[in-house]
Amino acid sequence: MPLTKTDLIAAVAAHTGSTSKEVATVLAGIEDVVVANVAKGEKVVITGFLTFDRAQRAARTGRNPQTGETIKIKASKSPKVSAGASFKKVVNGKARPGFRPGHGTATGPAAVPVPGTVVAPNGWCRLPCRSPARPGGRLTAGGGRRPI
Repeated sequence: MPLTKTDLIAAVAAHTGSTSKEVATVLAGIEDVVVANVAKGEKVVITGFLTFDRAQRAARTGRNPQTGETIKIKASKSPKVSAGASFKKVVNGKARPGFRPGHGTATGPAAVPVPGTVVAPNGWCRLPCRSPARPGGRLTAGGGRRPI
């Protein structure tokens, strides 16, 4: 069963601690900006995740499948979406979801455990923690990371 827009909003809200209304507003803003820029012919890149672009289709001749008659098909533009390298790695099992190397620092953004992760009393994650800085490791009182 596919993840619907409503399900996506609820999941992001739960993951970030934001309200569904805030997430819906941000998602609508992202949609508006992406659509407007692609319509103008500009490429929108979310590095490592997705690239949105506009493809140009040339005019061509085709055939009506019911009558076999040759018809002219006008030139058109269509949206094009490509998966980024990091996204492809996760889908192919070559990387794990939730870890983005090169984002943040050891004392940077708070480590957020992946849903279902159990943090032991000593501060160590029993399963890998999601951290922009490092996978696994110790959570500090301030929510940052201690160097491993």
